[in-house]
Amino acid sequence: YRDGLRLLKNSDLAGIRLDEINGQHAGQFAARYSDKSPSTVNCGLRTLRRALNLGCEWGKIERRPKISLAKGERQRDRVLSREDAQDYLAMCSQPWRDVATLILGTGMRPGEAYKLRWEHVLFTGAIGSGASGGMIQITEGKSQAARRLLPIVPALYQAIKARHESQGCPAEGWLVPAGSRSGHLEEYSVKIQHDRAFRQIS
Repeated sequence: YRDGLRLLKNSDLAGIRLDEINGQHAGQFAARYSDKSPSTVNCGLRTLRRALNLGCEWGKIERRPKISLAKGERQRDRVLSREDAQDYLAMCSQPWRDVATLILGTGMRPGEAYKLRWEHVLFTGAIGSGASGGMIQITEGKSQAARRLLPIVPALYQAIKARHESQGCPAEGWLVPAGSRSGHLEEYSVKIQHDRAFRQIS
C-alpha cells in the first residue's frame, strides 16, 4: 500500500476526515489522476478502501462507503505449467506441500483448503484396498455454487492418503491441524511457507 498511500497523501483526500469520505470523493480522486494509468489510480483507491475497512473494523467510522475502481486496468494472469507446479511443490515444506497439492489438484480456494475436515473427504473404497480416488465435499460458501463436490485426482489421492495414515486414519477433524486458535492452518503461517518456496525457485 506504500505507493497508494503516497498518492492519497498528495491528493485532496488527505484533508478529509475518514467518516466524511464517500464514493464521490473516490470518483474525484480518479478524475484528478486521469492522466495516470488505471492501475496506478486503482492502487490509490485500493489503499483508500483498505483504510476505510480498517477504520470500520476498529470502530473509528460507522460505515464502509462503496469505493469503485477505475475501469481499464489490465489484469495479468499467471498460468502454471505442470513443470512449474512440480518445481514449486518440490520446494515446499510440510504441511504446505500437501495443502498446495490440494489447491492445485482441485482448484479449491485457499481458505477452503485450510478448513477442510476429514468428514468431508470421501475415499473411493477402503484405504489400502487399491482405491485411487474419491470426492471432497465443500459444505460452506457465500453462494450455492460454492457448495460443491470435487474429484480427488490420483496425484492428490496419494498425498491425502499419506496424511490420513500418518494421523491414524481419523474419521473426523482437521485435515491439516495446527496450533492456531482455530485449530487449523491459517493464512499468516502459510504465507511464510509459500514465500520461502517461491524464493528458492526464483
